[in-house]
Amino acid sequence: MSDNYTPADGADDVLASFSAAGPTADGFLKPELVAPGGHVLGLMPLNATLATEHPEFQNAASFFSMSGTSQATAVVSGVVALLLQADSSLNPDGVKCRLIEAARPALDGNGKLVYSSLQQGAGMINAYDAVYSTATGCANRGLNVDLTDSEHYGGPVNQDEQDNFYLMDPAGGKYSL
Repeated sequence: MSDNYTPADGADDVLASFSAAGPTADGFLKPELVAPGGHVLGLMPLNATLATEHPEFQNAASFFSMSGTSQATAVVSGVVALLLQADSSLNPDGVKCRLIEAARPALDGNGKLVYSSLQQGAGMINAYDAVYSTATGCANRGLNVDLTDSEHYGGPVNQDEQDNFYLMDPAGGKYSL
């Protein structure tokens, strides 16, 4: 996502144009959540190839403003580090559960999604809520990974005859996306 150059005002945040949307070919939500990735400041040595080839991205000293999923990945990695610092017993499913459970979807003034779940997943990453979450068992439920590839597992996103996507409820119901 991009903060639209107003980091203190979340009301004008937008989904970044480079953000991929799903579902995946196997029926999983894509992305699972979103994180800041537009014009994020990061450290880069002044003599790095990218820095010397694109000095227009230099902000001050060794800070460069870049955009893309690589920047968002760094934000998510930082939140994961905070999660593991707070609770070192978390396994990958536990980390994912807390990230997804704590994410905040973009809503309009009427409480309706601004972007579909196929565009924003569970919503914007929320470091504070993720670190203080006690959620368990909410990631990869029912995922049966068979490494012998004798049985293929598909995600919960399906498509009807009119090419509309819907999410299957484990109890058999359908939810529009």
